[in-house]
Parts: sequence; C-alpha cells; structure tokens
Amino acid sequence: MLYSLLATCKLHGVNPFNYLRDVLVRIDSHAAHDVLALSPKTWKEKLQNLNAP
Repeated sequence: MLYSLLATCKLHGVNPFNYLRDVLVRIDSHAAHDVLALSPKTWKEKLQNLNAP
C-alpha cells in the first residue's frame, strides 16, 4: 500500500517526503468522509491553489 502511495506521488509530480509529512500531521484531525482530499493529486491541487497569486 505504501509503494502504491509513493508511486501515485511520482505520477503526479509530488515530493513524497513533503506529502507524507503534511498528511501524517493533519490526518488525525481530518474528517473521515473527506479522505480523498488527502490523495496526492488533490493535495497537489490544493497546494497549487494556495500558492497562486
């Protein structure tokens, strides 16, 4: 399962270390019904939206 997660990070151009560090810190307080928001693809999109001018 971890290998699949890291491969998904690679597929979407996400740094696995940064992704895992952020997700593991936030997962405890994250709503279970919104688990797809923690996928590498969605995580990257949200990060890009935060950094947009």
